[in-house]
Amino acid sequence: MTTSTPEPNPEAKKEEGPKVTFVHSGNFIELLNRHGMTLALTTYQAGKLCFLSSYQGRLRMLMRTYDRAMGLCVHPGGLLLATRNQVWSFVQAPHLLPLYYSERDYDNLYLPHAAYVTGDVSAHDLFLLGQDICLVNTRFSCVARTDPERSFVPLWWPKFISRLVPEDRCHLNGVALANNQVRYAVALGDTDHAAGWRDQKATGGCVIDGPSREVIYRGLAMPHSPRLQGSRLWLLNSGCGELGYLDREQWRAVAQMPGFLRGLALTPTHAFVGLSKAREEATFGGMPIAGRKLQCGVQVVQLRTGVVEAWLEFQTGIEEIYDVQIIPNCKHPFVLGFQKEDINHIFNLDPDSNA
Repeated sequence: MTTSTPEPNPEAKKEEGPKVTFVHSGNFIELLNRHGMTLALTTYQAGKLCFLSSYQGRLRMLMRTYDRAMGLCVHPGGLLLATRNQVWSFVQAPHLLPLYYSERDYDNLYLPHAAYVTGDVSAHDLFLLGQDICLVNTRFSCVARTDPERSFVPLWWPKFISRLVPEDRCHLNGVALANNQVRYAVALGDTDHAAGWRDQKATGGCVIDGPSREVIYRGLAMPHSPRLQGSRLWLLNSGCGELGYLDREQWRAVAQMPGFLRGLALTPTHAFVGLSKAREEATFGGMPIAGRKLQCGVQVVQLRTGVVEAWLEFQTGIEEIYDVQIIPNCKHPFVLGFQKEDINHIFNLDPDSNA
């Protein structure tokens, strides 16, 4: 076991909030190196976007502060981040590193570039459909896209939802994509009245077929993070602490972990799973995990065997995780925040602008 602290910030002021400390298994770094990646995660409780990476044989964490940071999407041109009332778009700009950070050996740079004001729609998962920035709009029970003139434009919703109103009727929270469309979605209940999912949260979680918009599986405990790998639909049966998949419309649990599970990133061989402590009785009470000693962190599961091969546990400062994403081919990235002076002095210009 190794004890670590977040990377010292090269910019002047300290990040806001309580001190964050964590411990991890010795092979957590080795797994990041083996896959040549950085792990990105969000926490709305602490309001952070975090990068976990291997640097000079140590695990380092870079944090940036965002109000209620939730859904995260990593794409070839940058990343997207959902916050309390906005969706932020970051552009990837490694070409600026020699100009502004030549003394540090970062291998990638993310700059906040644009924001879409959605209002507080409780945006959960984020993703791209073609060039459209899309979100799971939990408050309005739909999948929507951002728009330059409107708060959002609804694109898809379950058939059992009769009206798109800000009532969080089913707690729709995640989608899995195939062929540039919604293939599956998960919700905490197939209910059609305000916060109706709360009445059956321990057993009412469901999987919804994207094309038909019909429920194809019921009986899960607060499911999250559906992900397609090949033809297999992986997801988290969060209230039971289970990672598993649907097999011909039967639930197959592969691993059980000591936490309320949210955030799932897959490689061909491993699952990186976010664990949270169940903090609110009103939301998490009555779950199968209630009464267990729970952790907050990330566990790495071998998909073939279900064995946890590596882990990271937060000791202080962070008590829940929402999203977990992989940044491929990137071992030490930097992301620009708004709390420091750097944002005022870094300019991303067209190289042919003669500026």
